[in-house]
Amino acid sequence: MTFLPDFHNGIDLPDLTGSKSCFYLKKSALHEFCGKIDTNECLRAEDVETPMCLNPGDILRDRYIIDRELGRGGFGVTFLARDLPNPGSWVVVKEIPKPPSDETELLEQATTLFYREVEALIQLGEHPKIPEFVDSFEEECNQEQGYFYLVQEYIEGHPLKDEFIPNQPWDEARTQALLQDILDVLAFVHQPRFVHDCEVVVVHRDIHPGNLIRCASDGKIALIDFGAVKEIGTLESNDDGQITTRAIGIPGYMPPEHIKKITQPSYDIYAVGCVCIQALTGLHPNEFQSEFPLDEQGYLVLPNLPIRPQFREILQTMVHFLF
Repeated sequence: MTFLPDFHNGIDLPDLTGSKSCFYLKKSALHEFCGKIDTNECLRAEDVETPMCLNPGDILRDRYIIDRELGRGGFGVTFLARDLPNPGSWVVVKEIPKPPSDETELLEQATTLFYREVEALIQLGEHPKIPEFVDSFEEECNQEQGYFYLVQEYIEGHPLKDEFIPNQPWDEARTQALLQDILDVLAFVHQPRFVHDCEVVVVHRDIHPGNLIRCASDGKIALIDFGAVKEIGTLESNDDGQITTRAIGIPGYMPPEHIKKITQPSYDIYAVGCVCIQALTGLHPNEFQSEFPLDEQGYLVLPNLPIRPQFREILQTMVHFLF
């Protein structure tokens, strides 16, 4: 069985220890397991300048009228747009810069990654709490820069991060309901499926409160912005001509196996555990991961929270450093 984000066809994922990447790892007992990380050398996605082609008011493919920018990362820009053939219908358009046209191998690899992700998203969009796939295509903005475009259903609601107020913890019942909502979607995401004639397990890889949407229709949680497509923006060729990529994620929600280049469903479970502990404590993962004690094995030890021991054990297991 193969995990979808590992479809690199010969890409040599680099040892990220001490290199610039899109993650942060606290200095802790993880050093022995992962190697020491110089956090001053880490690169956050939002710190990367992203070239844009679209702007509000632009019409894409004579079909999508760009309304406004929804978000920006180091590897693409997301827009809200109207879908002309479907009056009153809103869609989300993700614009992803292509590698330079003179970098043939990089461009071929990026194209392969993009259309594999498209095939997976078509299947994932069958779940009511994952955006339905609408369209995908390529456009050339000018002779020097081309773009991949991914169009999906717009899910009306607000991101979970809007509900997280620092130092205002949730109670157990509210947190359990959140956990159940997220796991209901992940149970579908992690089912084996065939993509490009290979059996794969899709891993989201970028779960955090900004990618969890509280649906306006029923108050349930939807999961958006799968991480594999962002990898296109990290492809680069090293001095030896090998194609490499860099880590993707949000500081605090990324598990240690990210550094070991291991992508599997436990990756998402770790992130969900961090989200739920954040809800219960009112602390960002960067805060509680540095403030909470570690046991003799280097595992995070949750403090005495007003929750049942069984629930505490579940959450503590979800964020074990050794998956």
